[in-house]
Amino acid sequence: MCNLVRLMLSRAACRGTPRYQAKSMALYRCYFLDARNHVISFVIINTATDTLACTEADKLWKASPHHGVELWNGAAMIHHEIARAV
Repeated sequence: MCNLVRLMLSRAACRGTPRYQAKSMALYRCYFLDARNHVISFVIINTATDTLACTEADKLWKASPHHGVELWNGAAMIHHEIARAV
């Protein structure tokens, strides 16, 4: 085995294995809709899971005067909800 390979292997062994793996966070786009289901504003939600993003989007929507909400992760729609007529 050449010295360069030996050096690379010894450096890799010294680094060891990380004790934990950092979870990646995803960026979700939360669109607020008007009564015609047109986007009128949006916020970015940065969280680890779709479930947490849906919870945050619903919380933001219920505190707003908007008619509906859509949650997107990239090209995938994760959640869509509109207010029911009373």
